[in-house]
Amino acid sequence: MNFLYPWLLIILPIVAGGAVWGLMVLKRRRRVARPPVGTRLANTVSFADLPEFPQIAQHHYVSSALGVVMALVAALGAVVLAARPADSQMITPQERARDVVLCLDVSGSMYPVDSGVIKQFREIVKGFEGERVAMSWFNSSSVTLFPLTDDYGYIDETLKPLERQFQAVADALIWDDLQVLPDEDWPDDSGTLLGSGSSLPGDGLISCLSLFDDSDTERSRSVILATDNMVEGEPIFELYEALDMAADANVNVYALCAELPSISLTDDDEAYLAAAEEMEEEVERVGGRFFATTDQQSVGEIVESILDQTAGLVEGTPRRVIHDRPVWGMVLLGAGLVGLAIWGGWRWRRPWLVWLRRGGMVVLIGVMIWNPAFGIDKVKVVAIDCDVVVLVDTSASVAAEDWDGDAPRLEGIKADLEGIAEHHSGAHIAIVSFDSSARLLMPLSTDPGAARAAAGTLAPVPVWRASGSTIDSALPVLKEILERQRKDHPERARLVYYLGDGEQTNVFEAESFKEVGRMIDGGAVLGYGTAEGGKMLGHWETVLGEETGRPEYIQDEMGRPGISRIDEDALKRIAQELGVSYSHRTADSAVAGSLWDGKLPDRVMDDETSAQRPLGFLLAIVILGLLVWELIVLLGRAQVAKAARDLATARAQERAWPPVGRVA
Repeated sequence: MNFLYPWLLIILPIVAGGAVWGLMVLKRRRRVARPPVGTRLANTVSFADLPEFPQIAQHHYVSSALGVVMALVAALGAVVLAARPADSQMITPQERARDVVLCLDVSGSMYPVDSGVIKQFREIVKGFEGERVAMSWFNSSSVTLFPLTDDYGYIDETLKPLERQFQAVADALIWDDLQVLPDEDWPDDSGTLLGSGSSLPGDGLISCLSLFDDSDTERSRSVILATDNMVEGEPIFELYEALDMAADANVNVYALCAELPSISLTDDDEAYLAAAEEMEEEVERVGGRFFATTDQQSVGEIVESILDQTAGLVEGTPRRVIHDRPVWGMVLLGAGLVGLAIWGGWRWRRPWLVWLRRGGMVVLIGVMIWNPAFGIDKVKVVAIDCDVVVLVDTSASVAAEDWDGDAPRLEGIKADLEGIAEHHSGAHIAIVSFDSSARLLMPLSTDPGAARAAAGTLAPVPVWRASGSTIDSALPVLKEILERQRKDHPERARLVYYLGDGEQTNVFEAESFKEVGRMIDGGAVLGYGTAEGGKMLGHWETVLGEETGRPEYIQDEMGRPGISRIDEDALKRIAQELGVSYSHRTADSAVAGSLWDGKLPDRVMDDETSAQRPLGFLLAIVILGLLVWELIVLLGRAQVAKAARDLATARAQERAWPPVGRVA
């Protein structure tokens, strides 16, 4: 049997026992100090000399002793109930939810209106309840701001400063003096200019479609695409092609088109209007809905339309549920009170007090059976107080086929990532993917399901966006996370895991990780690949399980299949700079043996259950107090009964002849 408040099993008996002992001592002292009362009468016979007295005294003593025993049994039941016997378990409820991806154009022509669009995004998210939301923004290339999550507080914290920054840029455009803006007022859209051209909504939409996970699950999926459709350069995918892919994947498209702003970065107003008309036509062709960013009704209509869609079943957030098990406590308490009614007696000097005391206990038991509750119940759970940041190489080289024979390295990385999440269960885990640039794939979360979902979405950088591999590209994002967490949560430990092959195709020398090494408590560098290397199958963007292009092996300058090889020297150097161990990973060994296993601080967290807090344990404490009163009275009665029995025994020995102990 488990107890939610096991410390009461020790505290309550000590307090109750101390109260009984103290009050009995006080009662004895008052009896000794009290002068004898009563009047002696002549020609009377002592009650103790009556022949029936021994039998009455013995019966009175046995009844009093049984009453004390029954009171103790009832008190034990009250203590058990006060400690709240219960079972608790973690459950993962099935919830109906919808997935929504916010897709924002951050090209120069959109800067004047992006602040208003982000404000609309924030309003849309406020209308959701349980829907998962992701966001990606794009120019010539795309960057994921956050993956699918239902943490609306985190979403708003991410979007709120971006709204302010874009508004600052829009205000500066009015005065045509962008240089007056400090760096912190510029939105950090790094990674969106890796391709050629600008404002490529087709490519941006394809990247947003790739954020949907669990392609085998039937659920509602929607994309809210905000762009002015002012395409410059040659996109990989035209907008109509991306919209066709969305329609084939049953993804609902809502378009927010930027109308001609008062301050525009283009002088061709006719082209601007033509782009908007083309976008409206294409979106409505595939059954989508088109809105202007200035449409005041768009937020409400989009939210209403999304919520009207049939939701799919998904796993909800794991919750701890408590099941009370009061049966044995109630049995002990009930049996004790029944025994009191039989052997404890009701004939007292003040019978109304007996009725009040025992009747009150019966009423309280009835209230406990009714089981009133208040508030939200919480149970303390001890978890690891640690931030774990995992850097995952997603450059084209992770597709090299030299893991466990001829499988891609990424298979080993995915499996090990899940092993890291399991090994550090309860810790705050973040995942950063990197190739030539880095992006936060999963913000810090204690949800192991989120880590598994993020691992499932890992894929090599698409061939059309690949621009080499840089082993230190994740450093800026990593430093930002560690510095923020060190400031906000200095009590936590910090671990960093680096998963990659160490291959550097960038001509520049990699930056040192020593600064990061001084900020962390541990971690590990895990290497993947072989010295012989393997061929790399080029990856195309995947939309709900379907690749958008025909995969082909990457070739070198000579037209031969490119070979990627592990660079263990580079990986060992990173491990040395971080101050952690290095392990070369193979499929025949468990990742747990390669992970940091030092002592980590614990944290006590309150995990809300789905039930309210019952009042039963408080009522049991009140019943225990009444039983303490009952015990004091019964023990006093038992002392009197023992004295009467001893007197009867002594008188019987005096009347015996020959005297007991003497031989005639």
